Amino acid sequence: MSLSTSRIPGVHWSSQVWDSPWRLGGAAAIGQGESLAPGEPVLIQELHQAEGFGKESHLYQMVEVLLEMGVSPVYAIPAGEDASAAFAALENLPVGAAAADQWWEGLPALLNQWEQAGISQMVFIGLGLEEAAEAAETMNCQRVCVTCGGETALWKTGAALAAAALAWEGEGFHGKALPLQDFDGLLEQEEQEALLAAGVTPIVRYGQRVECVRGVTTRTRNDQNQTDLSGYSLWTVMALDQVSGELRQAAAKMIGGRNNSPEGRQSIVSRLLMVLENQKRRGLLEAYHPPVALPHPEDPGICLVRVSLKLASELSGIYLDTQLAL
Repeated sequence: MSLSTSRIPGVHWSSQVWDSPWRLGGAAAIGQGESLAPGEPVLIQELHQAEGFGKESHLYQMVEVLLEMGVSPVYAIPAGEDASAAFAALENLPVGAAAADQWWEGLPALLNQWEQAGISQMVFIGLGLEEAAEAAETMNCQRVCVTCGGETALWKTGAALAAAALAWEGEGFHGKALPLQDFDGLLEQEEQEALLAAGVTPIVRYGQRVECVRGVTTRTRNDQNQTDLSGYSLWTVMALDQVSGELRQAAAKMIGGRNNSPEGRQSIVSRLLMVLENQKRRGLLEAYHPPVALPHPEDPGICLVRVSLKLASELSGIYLDTQLAL
């Protein structure tokens, strides 16, 4: 583990998985729409403010889904021929997720760069059946979720799942209902299987109900191009955000008015233990080891806390292995 070299008071985070600061509640929509300034974010507080993009535009319809599902604030970012400027604009927005109707090859590198700087966001991209698998293979990123629900209102599926993720409170994404209208959701079981294998989240319709088959990210391979599903489950990414964010918040409350003494360090450990036990009761953690607090080897004014934990997993299916005797 590399130790932080910062001397500024605060909570500095190091993780062997990935850094996931506390998620923000807002969202951005990136898509095609009438605009004289592609890549420039526009704050939308009421739907009529997005009419300038055209009511039939993807951008307007994604904003509509986000607002109807209670997301606030919502920013609309019109994308021109080159979507890179629109995605780059996310860096300075107070949002935890973005919905898009297109993908850009440079997006994973951009998200990873921001993550190293402490800015973590999820991007949800709604695409058609043919394009979705290609995009997911190219992205291969735990911060990018590609959705597919047939061939109608594709862009709405990404916006709906983005809103559901922002409202996440620990529940699974399997069978998650999404309030989508004018949406066919016609995917055969073989198509659903193929999409999931490619790292795409299928969205389907059963009668009047539209739901997520299983929430997955596009990360299916590691840096050595070997199959690696550690960041495949969308639930896992959301749980990591929740766990790391709560630990950081708890540690931040312990700064100020304390000495870096055995007693002071024990008080930090005690508070973190309360957080970890609460997370275990809520089903986010399977197990954890008590935190260990030590003085920083280079700066005695900094307390180094090591936390080891095992994240729980979302239950996405059950295989019954039966043995029958006649």
